Amino acid sequence: MNEALSTVQPTRFVLSWLSRRLSIELRPGLNRIGRNPTNDFRVPEASVSSFHCEISLEQRTVSVRDLGSTNGTFVSGVRIRESLLTTGQILKLGSAELRLEETNAEVVEIQPRTDLSDDTANRNDSTARIPP
Repeated sequence: MNEALSTVQPTRFVLSWLSRRLSIELRPGLNRIGRNPTNDFRVPEASVSSFHCEISLEQRTVSVRDLGSTNGTFVSGVRIRESLLTTGQILKLGSAELRLEETNAEVVEIQPRTDLSDDTANRNDSTARIPP
C-alpha cells in the first residue's frame, strides 16, 4: 500500500523590507529591534532608535510595543505605543518600512543579534531571504 505523506511546515511570521530584498523571521517570544547591536535584530539606520521596539510572537498573535523611540513606531500609518500587527500591515520604524507576512515556505534561520546593514546582508548567511 503506497500512501503519500505530506508534511506541512509550521506557519512562520516574517517582516520584509519594502525597499530592500531582505526579511527577518520572527521567533516565538520577544524580538527586540533597534540600532544598538545588543538587539535581536539590528537596523543600522539613523532614524531608528537604539532600542526602538519589541515585537512579540505568541502562537499566531503578533504584537508590537514602542520602547520610547524618538521617531516613533507606526502600524499602517498610525503612531502606536502598543498594537497588534496583522498579516499585510506595514510596520514603520523611523524611515524603515516592513510588511508582516505569513508563510509556510522554508526560510533561512536567523541567528539572534543579526546586523541588518546592507554590507552585512550581502556577506552574512544568517540573514533570511524570501524569494520575490
